[in-house]
Amino acid sequence: MSGYKLAWTLAKGNPKTGPIPTGWPVDMAAARESCNGCLQLEQKTCYAWYGSVPRGLMSVILAYTRDPARYTLSHCLVRAFRKRMVEIKAARLGPIGDPAGADAHAVRNAVRRLRKEGLAILSYTHFWRQRRAERMQDFCRASCDSAEEAEEAQAEGWRVAAILPWDYSRATFWVGSTRGIVCPVQRGVDTTCNDCRLCDVTRYDRPIGFIDHSHKARAKRLKMAGE
Repeated sequence: MSGYKLAWTLAKGNPKTGPIPTGWPVDMAAARESCNGCLQLEQKTCYAWYGSVPRGLMSVILAYTRDPARYTLSHCLVRAFRKRMVEIKAARLGPIGDPAGADAHAVRNAVRRLRKEGLAILSYTHFWRQRRAERMQDFCRASCDSAEEAEEAQAEGWRVAAILPWDYSRATFWVGSTRGIVCPVQRGVDTTCNDCRLCDVTRYDRPIGFIDHSHKARAKRLKMAGE
């Protein structure tokens, strides 16, 4: 199986990432299948599949079906650099679906092109234990369900991103003896992924923590705020 193809767009209306080039799956079923076995999917705590992202994915798939040529990485980069809304410094591979399930050749070509353009690469895989993900270590973080799991991934040579409890309030956290930082945007820092770029494994090799922002976590925060 070759994996799903990618359609590239400029992120719109995403205040967290900024308007960066983003590689989407072009097959909803294949994207969902690529996440099978993920704990977040099984527990229905995945912020992507159980949030608003599938609507965005469907919009991309429909547009790609009408005119695939408009959604190549080259076309996306031309538009990104022409518009100059901001200085484009990063690209995101996989806002939904696991990039380990994407076409390996397409992913590697995209990584080479993005690096040639000097862009940081933001990408994460839950399937870092599997052989299909080994080829991704040089550009992708292992997405881990806890700091303890992140310690295991780190021992296997991965740079890691760990999910932190919904009520985590500190700026740093520990993965074994390695100190990492919590996503600056989640801490209220006035920045975007495009400006921060710490998730790029060539820019920052320590752990990144993401406070749980699933719909279940949001419900807990709202409940606590109302008490």
